[in-house]
Amino acid sequence: MIEPRCLKHAAAAGVVIFACVAAAAATGERQTEDGAGLPTLTQRMQKTVQSIEFRDAPIADVVRAIAEQADVDIVVSPKVSGNVTVKLTNVPLAEALDNILAAHGYGYAADRNVIRVAPREEIAQRSETLVTRIYRITYANVTEIEKALALLE
Repeated sequence: MIEPRCLKHAAAAGVVIFACVAAAAATGERQTEDGAGLPTLTQRMQKTVQSIEFRDAPIADVVRAIAEQADVDIVVSPKVSGNVTVKLTNVPLAEALDNILAAHGYGYAADRNVIRVAPREEIAQRSETLVTRIYRITYANVTEIEKALALLE
């Protein structure tokens, strides 16, 4: 007959093994989703724009053409407008975007897989993300915690 404490240990070991297998599977899925073996957006931002020339062309079209050459996904805000004249030869994508967009007061934000082009104010506003954290407080006096939280406001 199996002792009850042995069953508890076996059950605990089973839970640990299941958690390890689940974690390994999740890691494998993440690698596939992220495109294991594919260049990251940071690496693609360093890709060189070989040669491109535009005269008095809409800025959105120029940005799209550059993104196509560098093989990146890009989203241009409808607020981005104006014409630009540009000639680039062997310039990294990040440098090209910085210079073209800065001349018109625009900027870009590189997320995980997509570059977003918008007015600088919109980019700055969006980059300030809200972080929420939950803390469990045990063995504390409620009135002391209430006073401490009141100081934060």
